[in-house]
Amino acid sequence: VLRNSAPVMVDKKEYSGVVFFLFFTFFFVPVACVTVAIMFAVWHFNVSAGGMQIGLVELVDKHGIAAVTTHLVSPVINPTLSAVKSELLSKAQGNVLEVGPGFGENLRFYEQNAVNLTVLEPNAHMHTLIVQEAEDIGMSLRLIKGAVETAGMDITQGLKANSFDFVVSTMTLACVQDQNQALKRIHFLLKPGGRLLFLEQDGFPVGSTWKLVEMILAPLWRWSSGGCTFGRGIIGRIKHMKGSKPRMVEQFSGRLAGLGIPFSYGMIEKLL
Repeated sequence: VLRNSAPVMVDKKEYSGVVFFLFFTFFFVPVACVTVAIMFAVWHFNVSAGGMQIGLVELVDKHGIAAVTTHLVSPVINPTLSAVKSELLSKAQGNVLEVGPGFGENLRFYEQNAVNLTVLEPNAHMHTLIVQEAEDIGMSLRLIKGAVETAGMDITQGLKANSFDFVVSTMTLACVQDQNQALKRIHFLLKPGGRLLFLEQDGFPVGSTWKLVEMILAPLWRWSSGGCTFGRGIIGRIKHMKGSKPRMVEQFSGRLAGLGIPFSYGMIEKLL
């Protein structure tokens, strides 16, 4: 005896999610890895034209890999951040310390006559182009090799407590291993009433499809960028930096390849 039974209903949203996951994992990620490898090979033959000497041996070192990745990614992401950087960094004046300046992409956003600029960059591969960028725009600065987590611990750096009116960090704090220690050192270096100007990527909302993508790509991005990991709660840590209070925190969605990426920027003041 045949009995009528209700047809099996397939959740289209669930089915689409599975298809997307399989496509992303077994097609997009391998293709992306091969593409990155090719870009690295091309970079090996062109990097000297930019004033930076990085060979295949240096690419094994995390700083060499990070320098290459930064150089490749910066032209893509900088256009979507330029307006915010211009607004944010125009507030800097007096003694200013920028941590993790990369290739010096931010130098053009400072009011040159208003700042006495020091830049702290741990990656020596970046130094030549920082100096070159400063020379191109006619800006004087002091360049120190070092990491923000240990800033001021080495007396030879000349970084003293309560010595800076502003500390600037754009897309840097997500890349440090110990974010709490980095914020402690920033607080140490700021004068009472001094301010941290920051711009960071928030990470996608938990439970979203793009959060899953972010998690899958995290190991590759961490390796290629020298340790950067988004979505670790850096914005919350910045807002609650001990001995400080937020003066301004804003969010915006930056467009990158048609995708809206969440960013936050703002200003945190060190209390007296």
